[in-house]
This record gives sequence, structure tokens and C-alpha cells, in this order.
Amino acid sequence: MTDLLQKKHGLYRRLKTNMEGFKKALEEGKDPQIIQLTREREEILKSIDLVDVQLARAGYPSRRSVPVEKKGEPLLAGWIGKIKETWQEIFDLNLECLQYAEVRCRDLKQEMATLGREVQGVKKYIPPQSYSPRFVDMVK
Repeated sequence: MTDLLQKKHGLYRRLKTNMEGFKKALEEGKDPQIIQLTREREEILKSIDLVDVQLARAGYPSRRSVPVEKKGEPLLAGWIGKIKETWQEIFDLNLECLQYAEVRCRDLKQEMATLGREVQGVKKYIPPQSYSPRFVDMVK
């Protein structure tokens, strides 16, 4: 049982490191790195789900991905406490990333609107051509 909890704690630490890198990539605007970190995060989350299934089979149903403590097992309670702390740190990092992404999204929308207005302004200087010119045959 402690092996599973240690494994889960290790996966949570990897997820935390991933989220820290994700936050840094968001702040620096490194899109390729963001894509790579997102893929890695998905793999880590799948691994955590597999450990959750193993924990459930062992009689420790997890609630919100954090195992529930059972009375009389102080060693397990220690690991569960570490998992909860790491999970809370990950949750806080995720909130920071969401807030930064919302600001970045709003900035990009404003930039797109500005570019749209500039394009419309340039198009007004181009004379409209609603038809293609006809050539009249004068030989008749």
C-alpha cells in the first residue's frame, strides 16, 4: 500500500514540476513548449488514474484523486498528508496558470480587434471593383 502511495506522490511531484514549467512557458509565450508540456501532463494524469485504480482495488477508494485516510495507519496517513500538500500546491499553480491564460487571451483578442480595424482601414483606400471589365468588339 505504501508503495502505491509513494508512487502517487512521485507522480504528483512530476505533475507539479510540469505545471511550474507550463506556467513559465505561458509567461514567456513559448507555444511549442506549452504543447509539449501539455502532452506530458496528460501522460502523468493517466498514470495517476492507473494508480488510483490500484488503490481502489486495494481498498482505498480515492476521493478527488486524494486517498482517504483510515484510522490506525499512521504510516499511510503520513503519505496521504504529503499527497494532499502536493495536490494543493498543484491546484494553486493551476489557478495561477488559468489567471495568466485569461489575461493573455484578453490581450490577444484586443490585438486581433486592432488588426481587424487596420485591415478595414486599408481596404477603404482600395477602389471597389464589383465587376470585371467587358471588352467591346468594335469590328462589326
